[in-house]
Amino acid sequence: MSRFISFKDLKVRTSLVLVLIFFVVMLLVGAALGVFSLRANSHTFQTVVQNQKIRAELAQSIDHFKNVQVALGLGVEAILKHRAQKGLTEGDLSEPSGDSDHAAAQYVEKAKAEFATSQKHYAEFRKLSEGQKDRVFNTVENSYASLMNGGVEPLFDYLIKDDVDGYNAFKDSTGEYLQGDLYDSVAEFNKFQQTQIKQIHEHETQQYTLIVQLVIAGIVVALIISALAYVFLGRVVLRPLRLAGEHFDRIAGGDLTQRVEVRSRNEIGVL
Repeated sequence: MSRFISFKDLKVRTSLVLVLIFFVVMLLVGAALGVFSLRANSHTFQTVVQNQKIRAELAQSIDHFKNVQVALGLGVEAILKHRAQKGLTEGDLSEPSGDSDHAAAQYVEKAKAEFATSQKHYAEFRKLSEGQKDRVFNTVENSYASLMNGGVEPLFDYLIKDDVDGYNAFKDSTGEYLQGDLYDSVAEFNKFQQTQIKQIHEHETQQYTLIVQLVIAGIVVALIISALAYVFLGRVVLRPLRLAGEHFDRIAGGDLTQRVEVRSRNEIGVL
């Protein structure tokens, strides 16, 4: 009962200030939710962009590796064509001719340039993925290093030496094996990134749902407080003023017998 009385005796100015403070708090909460949402979206966007850059650099590295294969293949074709023009027999193809290395030289140089470009993009891939602790990154790194150092560089030497049979034997055994490992690791990496994208999408959906729920809850609370404020001001301010107005009208009409019942000690009760 004392709480109810103290609530009725609450100053009008104090009650208005409390209502104002409530709406200011709601505005601040809304602004905080907006900032939180923007920050979360910014972080997600940065993560997605970073993943796209990582994937693009790895894809560029693999593409230039494929260009290496094309250039080396053209080098082999140039050597065989040169030997055919020299009239060498099939049995002589395994023996370096000593004078046909110039036929494959331009393709070897092109392959080396593509090889260097592939390593450049892979170095950028490693730089962008620095700090990543998932196993798939180590798998890609190991398979790429093994292929480039142990499966590609020796092929340059075979072509420079004009050893086509040695080139084909090495390529069909060690080279193909290491290449298969690299492609498998890249496929696993792409699958890993797809899983990451799916997880990011699910996380963003949950964040969006949470923010919508908080906004709806804030709107409901604001409506409830607004209704309570309206009822409070109506009972504490508007109704006493209306009763006082009716009493003054009776006084103006000459009726001095009526009394105004004072139910509060705030500004309206004093009036």
